[in-house]
Amino acid sequence: MKPYLLVLFILSSFIVFAQEKVDSLQVFFHQGKSDIDLSFSENGSRINPYAQKLQSINADSLYKINRIVYFAGGSPEGSRATNARLSNERAASVANYLHQYAQFNDSLVAVNPQNEDWKGLKQLVEASNMPNKARVMQLLKDLPDIDDEAASEALKKKLKQLNKGRTWNYMYRNFFPQLRGAKLYIYYEVVEKPEPVEEKKVEIEPAPEPIEITPPAPKPAPMPQRIPEPVVEPKPEPKPEPKIETRFLGVKTNLLFLAGTIANVGFEYEFAPKWSVDLPIYYSPYDLSDTRKIRVLATQPEVRYWLSKAGEGHYFGVHGHIAGFNVAINDHGRYQDPERPLWGFGLGYGYAINFGATKNWGLEFNLGLGFANYEYEAFYNRPNGQVFRTGEDWYWGVTRAGISLTYKWWKPRKSSVVNALIK
Repeated sequence: MKPYLLVLFILSSFIVFAQEKVDSLQVFFHQGKSDIDLSFSENGSRINPYAQKLQSINADSLYKINRIVYFAGGSPEGSRATNARLSNERAASVANYLHQYAQFNDSLVAVNPQNEDWKGLKQLVEASNMPNKARVMQLLKDLPDIDDEAASEALKKKLKQLNKGRTWNYMYRNFFPQLRGAKLYIYYEVVEKPEPVEEKKVEIEPAPEPIEITPPAPKPAPMPQRIPEPVVEPKPEPKPEPKIETRFLGVKTNLLFLAGTIANVGFEYEFAPKWSVDLPIYYSPYDLSDTRKIRVLATQPEVRYWLSKAGEGHYFGVHGHIAGFNVAINDHGRYQDPERPLWGFGLGYGYAINFGATKNWGLEFNLGLGFANYEYEAFYNRPNGQVFRTGEDWYWGVTRAGISLTYKWWKPRKSSVVNALIK
């Protein structure tokens, strides 16, 4: 996961799709093969329950598969061209197998070939007691990038020269089969089927037969009498009641952040006509699981100018943000701030709606764009995972977003009350 995507995840309201679910599936293949063998490496014990789950979803619910992401890694003995071809063929094999249990468009499948899986090899060597382990770990200390073919070939050549090729052969027998695998993530939505509604038959009664009615003979009209018009005195015009202006103090919570498991509360105060200041606080101190966490302590104060009355309608704002974070949302890495928190500024727009006669309850929609500067440390996402990257970067994009439930107290302005008493 790239660092700028991490900041987007923290600042852009955690727009979590509440109905979207994700399942993962691990599949292993024979060397140079792309056909699924259920008896190989316990594939059947993982694939069959997963397929039955998809079949159950298909039978009990309406569902929609949004996307399928396929990460494929290759063992170092193969060429990059071979690994890329096998990744696409193996993705097609898994997709065709799942087509038997769920219907989805092949265009939803995204294949991410990882070429040589040096990271996986390093983890296997580190957890083993293989001969010449210290020398191998020294060579695997600085792993080449995925796209750096020259560095990969140089590392491969050094490993083959160790102990006259016996070290390479040991890894080929014991570790390389575990690198010829793939992991599949399926993102889908599930909506319960509505119960059928029975149609009720409406019986139509026959129309009654018409009854003939003989109209009475007309009576002679009386002679009109002239009545004098009364004299109406003009009523005095009522004086309009003096209009008292109000200001507000509000509390709120951002529903989008709550959907992202981040507790939050906000306060807003109108300090002048058409001007207010908003202060949200976000806090999430807990872990979702052993390898998933969204620990955040942040605030984003904003000064707002309202186009009509403060607290209603459209507004524009200027906001700043400061945040401390420790986030792990996938298997790749865990990211946290090392020395100082993330900071930055942005411009925002929003719209507020108030309900009822008293207009205490309401909804607020807002979106902001700006920048953030941050330092980060990236750890392998496992117990006692080591640091594999540190750095500092800038982020430009969405920095504030929300759908907030608000409650406002409206109080009269002192100046407007005095003017009303004078009049």
